[in-house]
This record gives sequence, structure tokens and C-alpha cells, in this order.
Amino acid sequence: MDTLNVVLVGALLLSFPILLTMHKAAAKLQRPIIKDSPEILEPITASFDGQLPSWMNGTLFRIGPGKFNIKRNDGSYMHIRHAFDGMPYMHRLVFSAEKNKVDYNSRNLSKEIDRKLTEDPNYEPVFFGHHHDAATNLFVKLLRAYRRLRSMNIPIENRDPNDAMVGVTPTPNFPINEKHFSDVHKVGDKVLVSKTDANMLQLLDAESLEPKKLFSYTTLIPEVKGQMSAAHHQTCPSTNELFNIVLSLGQTTSIKVISLSPDGKGTQYGEVKKRLHDGSPINPPYIHSFPLTKNYVVIPEYPLYFGGKGLPFIMEGNIEAAFRWDDKAKTYFHIISREKKEHVATIEADPAFSFHMGNAWETENGIEFECCVFPDGDIVQQLYSFGSPLRKSQAKTYAMKEASLTSNKINGIRNPPIRQPSFGNLRRYTISFNDIAQGSGKVSARDIASNLEFPRFNAKYTSKPSRYIWGCALETATVEQNETYDIVKVDTDTGDIRRYHRPGYACSEPIFVPKPGSNDEDDGVIVALANEFGEEEEMVDRSHVVVLDGKTLEELGKAAIGDFTPVTFHGSFVDKDFANVSIN
Repeated sequence: MDTLNVVLVGALLLSFPILLTMHKAAAKLQRPIIKDSPEILEPITASFDGQLPSWMNGTLFRIGPGKFNIKRNDGSYMHIRHAFDGMPYMHRLVFSAEKNKVDYNSRNLSKEIDRKLTEDPNYEPVFFGHHHDAATNLFVKLLRAYRRLRSMNIPIENRDPNDAMVGVTPTPNFPINEKHFSDVHKVGDKVLVSKTDANMLQLLDAESLEPKKLFSYTTLIPEVKGQMSAAHHQTCPSTNELFNIVLSLGQTTSIKVISLSPDGKGTQYGEVKKRLHDGSPINPPYIHSFPLTKNYVVIPEYPLYFGGKGLPFIMEGNIEAAFRWDDKAKTYFHIISREKKEHVATIEADPAFSFHMGNAWETENGIEFECCVFPDGDIVQQLYSFGSPLRKSQAKTYAMKEASLTSNKINGIRNPPIRQPSFGNLRRYTISFNDIAQGSGKVSARDIASNLEFPRFNAKYTSKPSRYIWGCALETATVEQNETYDIVKVDTDTGDIRRYHRPGYACSEPIFVPKPGSNDEDDGVIVALANEFGEEEEMVDRSHVVVLDGKTLEELGKAAIGDFTPVTFHGSFVDKDFANVSIN
């Protein structure tokens, strides 16, 4: 038995009682059934009710979980109970202003995972938050963990292109090095890549959406090894380099900052192993996104981190099992100099956690960046309900159920969770150049708006001071109205907020598409999916793609996609020539 397996067995023996308790607590509120989305391989046409702007021609890619209910060969069902964990679907919407229509198709990106779950009742991949049926037998738990570990050790490039769950961000025009993909990709072919928070990427056909190859950042930069990455990369508008991080979980935690040039050449820009202000080792943080400016990369170390060197998610089969929140720790922002290609400063901040960044830029005095922050790590347990809004007919019963809950802190996170009551705060952080020069200091922070998530801005302003953020606001269910996800526009200078609200609508992350040739920051349109939920469970739910005026959020029109409600996380828009316009 090799060293890694010895460590696995020992860790499992020590942690099994705790993991079993976590499983029982976290599974209490997960919905028993989440509806599947249909896979629509051949494009269907939806007429636009209203008028698309004459310049609105291009393609929107959106991605998220689509299939939650797996019928096994023995006739039984496996129901995936966490909203993050269905088989990933890519959705493609092609806009034609001339014909005033939208063409739509979608595809399951994990058909090999789907097949294994159908054929093998003992197959258990690693999910984000879905809990497998609890194994009360230690031997069964150990066997499952061993199989997961062995599966993860298969080189990703050798796996079936459908044999992974990569479904958080869609990236058109990802800079791949052609030599690694000559077996599946021709020079000049359109490039579409799906990404997640693991060091794992999936090359897709940009039209049929069929998976073509699995790969990793290590495929492109062999010396950079690690298990995790950020689902959201950053791109420098000056050099067109794509930046990301690779996090290594092991005896020593390491965060490597990397870039890919437009032709796919890789560069390592620095490494973070310790906090420079006191020399203490960093914890392995959960990093979903990070800021980039002209001269610096900012790597956040939140008090939400992977405990047990990441082994709990191998043993339990979901990433949530590894999360720890340290309410006594601070947030640290580690500053990487792009010029020196090294870690030059560690800046302290009050404890907080953020999934998503807005814009970032430099002033004459320092770095400023905006993000949506939560005060603690509870949000990672509350995510089970994402994309499944509560109907008003359920509100009273659910409120009574939650009121009867007795929650405890497990690993610093409330468990079982209450239903997510709102999103986080839009916050602007400022890091002074003086503190960066000294190698340490503390940020200043200002909250601009409350209850905001999925922030987007005009991509023309990347790395330049910007004024407007578009995002989503969560309105909880009452006996008078369904839970809704509204679209909001925030003026970060004045604090003014505009809102797009429709009863029963759960709107996705808003994508801003600027009007070609305009110099006004908010002159353009917002494009989003809007899932319309009836007031009763039995009513027909449906999905629309809505187009809003970027200045006023007035609805310009919408197109009905179908009688289903796809759960999607993030989206990217390219123009009719497949050039990047708004990339997440």
C-alpha cells in the first residue's frame, strides 16, 4: 500500500464519526427532487417578442447543472439533491437582429459520468455538496474513498472527454496550445472551454457543444501541479494573457499564479506559500475568483479553506465536507508583482468570503477592486437551494420548518443551514501602494450596496475605473409572492440602484453587451435567462431569455425557450464573428 493510501486510511479512521454526523445534518434540508432540463441537441428557434437592437448579433453561452435524476438499470433512481451537482449542461443561444429570433441548443457534458451512475450502483464521483447515501459501515466508506482516489489518479488527458463534471464557467477563445490538441482540434477551429474550481478543463465543439478533450493547466504548463484552480480566470486587456491560479493541497499549501499567452504559452508569475507580514504558512483557501490589475495579481486567502489537506472530500465524496471556517482568522490579500514575477506583500482585511469579483484597477495611490462578500462561511451550506426558488404556497410551511431547526456550528459553518435569506454586500477594497512597498498593511473597505451577487460590468472598462455594476438580488418568498432573483444595476459613485422585477422570475447572472461604437459605459443591453415559476408546484414552469436596456433596465423583449427551468451559473457572449465581447 503506497504512502497516500496509508494516509487516507488513517485519516478516515480518525474522521469517520465526524463525517457521518456532518452527512446527517447537511442532508436534512436538501430537496428530495430537482427537476431535470431536457437536452436539446438540434437548435430550435424562438421568436423574439419585442425588437432586438439592430447590432445585437452574437452567441451567449451559459453553463450549469441540468440532470439530477438518474434512472439506474435495476429500475431504481439516484436523485442528486444539491443544486450545484446535476450533470453539467452547456446552453447556446444565437441572436439574430435581422430575423428577430434566438436559436437555442444544449448538451449534457458528462455523459460518461451519467452512464457510470446508471450502470454501477457503487460508483460515486466527487460532488460539490450532494451527499451520497450515508455509509454506516467503515469498510464501505473506505472502499468508496479508495475508488474515488484511484479514479482521480488517472491522467485527465487519457479519460473520455465526457468523464468529468466541469460546469461553472464557459470560456470562448481560451488560448490553447495547438500541439496538445492536434488529435481533436484543427488550427482555425473555434475554441470553447468549460471550467470549474478544480484543475480540470473541458474542450468543446463551439456549435454542437460536444466534449472533445479533457485537460488541465498542468497539461499546458507541466511544472505547475495542483488539484484546485479558480473557475473564473482574468484576462489582461493590454497583453491578452489569461491569468489563473493552481492550488496544491498536500504537506505544504502552495498557490501558483500562472498565465497563458494568446498562443497558449504558459508562464508562472509567482507562488504564495506563506504570509509575508509574519512568515506563517497559508491555509489552503477556497478561491473562486480573484482581482487582476495592470501590474498586480491579488490572491485572496479567506478564512474559508480546505481542511485535512483536502482528504475529507475524497472520503465523503463532496467538496463541502472539506470546508472549514475559522472565525478567529483574518482575510489576507497576497500581492503578486507582474513585473518581478514574485509575491511581494501580504495585506490584512477583516474576515469575509467572496465568490465573485467585479472590476479592478489601479489609481495613483493604489489598487481598487469590487466584489460581493459574505460575513462568514455559512453560504457554502446554504447553496443547496440555488436555482430552486421557494413558491409562495410553500413559504409558510417552510418558515415553520426552519424555525424548528436546531443548528450547530460544524467546522465553523452553520449546519443544518437556514435557507439563504439574501446575497452578500457589494464591497470596494483599496490597497495602498505604500503598504505594498512595505510588504504588509491593512486594506480599507467600503460597502456600496447590499444583497448583490453575480456582478458584471462593461468589459471595455476592464482594469480601468468603472461606475456601473449589474447583478442579481434575492427577494425571499412570502405568502404574497414567490422567491425571486431580480436584476439590479448599481451606480457605484452615487449608490443609486435600479431594479428589474417580475413576479415569479428567477433571473440569471446579467451579461452586459455594449452597443458598438458607443462611449457611454452603460449604453448597451443586458441579456439573462429568466426562469418563470408558478405559484404552485403543479403549475407549468418555463424559461425565457430576456433583453433589457442597460441604462434603465426596461425590458426590450424576450423569447420563450421552453417549459423547463435550466439552472445556470455563468455566461459569456461573443459577437457574430466569435470575437469576445463579455467573457466571464
